[in-house]
Amino acid sequence: MPALIEASEEATTTAAGSEHPPTGNAYDIATRAQIVTLKQYTKLGNAEISAITGATPRQIQRYIKTAEQRGWTEEQKLLDNHVDNA
Repeated sequence: MPALIEASEEATTTAAGSEHPPTGNAYDIATRAQIVTLKQYTKLGNAEISAITGATPRQIQRYIKTAEQRGWTEEQKLLDNHVDNA
């Protein structure tokens, strides 16, 4: 079991702090939800959200666009299906 925990911690560190961030759907649903929520409730730009989450500005744009295409608006609650496999 400790090996599984170590691997999980290593994957988290790599996703958030790597020089080469993950591509595609590499970020988990919690990170994608955090990105959309930061965009919804703050005046932060994509560069600032990128610094917080580790996602590239392009990935942030894609996650926001996908959430909107799935029916999310800034006036409503963010649902799992808005960011699931974004």
